[in-house]
Amino acid sequence: MPKYVVNGATLKCTLGVSTSKLVVLPVHRVKLTKKLKANIGDGIGTVNILTFGGCTITSPPKPCIPACSKWIGGKTNLHIDSEPALLDCHKITCPAGPGVISITDCGQGSAEKAKLDKPKPQPKMKSKLLKGPGAKTDKETKKLDSVPSVRNGEFEKWFDSLTKDEFETVWANPELKETIKDRLRSPGGYHEWLPVSRAKVFKEWGVSATDIKSLRTPTEDVKFVNPKGRHGGKGSTKAHNEILDIVDTSSNYEEFESRLNDWADSRFEGGSGALPKGFSR
Repeated sequence: MPKYVVNGATLKCTLGVSTSKLVVLPVHRVKLTKKLKANIGDGIGTVNILTFGGCTITSPPKPCIPACSKWIGGKTNLHIDSEPALLDCHKITCPAGPGVISITDCGQGSAEKAKLDKPKPQPKMKSKLLKGPGAKTDKETKKLDSVPSVRNGEFEKWFDSLTKDEFETVWANPELKETIKDRLRSPGGYHEWLPVSRAKVFKEWGVSATDIKSLRTPTEDVKFVNPKGRHGGKGSTKAHNEILDIVDTSSNYEEFESRLNDWADSRFEGGSGALPKGFSR
């Protein structure tokens, strides 16, 4: 199963003399195994991808100066700073050779199943949250005391911009919590594979509002097997509770996705292949 790539991953070029390491700049805020998580934009030559020692397109090898820019592919249902997350099965071509660069080690180390968490807010932001309402700016107060509408993507931008601590503050307000759930369900008539009642968990795992809303299936197309049932009818409650249990007992999004695919193969009509395209095998 493909793994997420983090800072320090080992890279290999088909024309390189030696291996290289991936450099993920500290502009990202999502970490896995305490290392910055990469997206497909982290493919800029001499910035993210350093020299491979030499380029064997000539003999003797000429100096290697990677000229690539963006990885091909990406985890389309999980974004890091608006770009799809990078998996160790993805590749990138360096036009200087051209050489094909692949990932031989994702960089996670021995703790590959560690929980995906956002880092703590910067001290300046944290101090504002701890000082009480009087210490917040008007903009911050509005941000945490109300939920934007879904018009013009305002809600999605707001949801994705919140830090983990900020989201927990809003989620703790019963009225705002219900509003968030309503926004994520809009428009209605769909079965949620990422249950909005667990939005706090998905937020911690770095899942965007757009991903939560897009990974759904029209309710009329949801039919269960072993035992048979359909959305809103017989067997529906049992199936929903099973999915909630998968979320609650998974340590990160990768594990949840893998277990959901396994569940679908035995409990969903059409199997894992009938899940939304954002879920990969």
